[in-house]
Amino acid sequence: MSSIPIEAAPVRDFNVPALIDCLGNFSDAYFDATWMHLSVEEAEALAALLIHQLTRSLSGKLLAAYLHALRSGESLDLPPIKIRVRHPMRCLPLDFPGEAPLPVFLYGDPVRWTADTLTTGTVIGRYFAYAHHRGCWAWNYLIWLNDLTGQVLADSAWEDDLEAMP
Repeated sequence: MSSIPIEAAPVRDFNVPALIDCLGNFSDAYFDATWMHLSVEEAEALAALLIHQLTRSLSGKLLAAYLHALRSGESLDLPPIKIRVRHPMRCLPLDFPGEAPLPVFLYGDPVRWTADTLTTGTVIGRYFAYAHHRGCWAWNYLIWLNDLTGQVLADSAWEDDLEAMP
């Protein structure tokens, strides 16, 4: 009985870049990346969404079948992965606004980006939208920027990208 050595297929070598490349060149009856002018950023966002949905769709039965195939090398006829999409992206959740999380930031709150503590501003608006990078609905905020030296006066940010100013 032969087995597939785990070291033969490190994830960092091909899986994610290959997925992004596949998405950038994908074409079937429902989707054509070239015709849709899919950008690299959109392909990366689609890959992140697919990986996120895959992690939410895992089951013990599926993992056991894949591990068996990996260890035994006997069967390449693996069960298909059925990705469960939790919320349709075009419709608000059925229980909105009742079950929506309360927004963390209110109008007038001073905030800064967590990745760039120099970029600061004031919350002037918010809306509930589908966050593709997270695969769920979330609050997005309109921020009036404090640094007016540039040409951009306002920006938007997801709730998890902001923090309250000390």
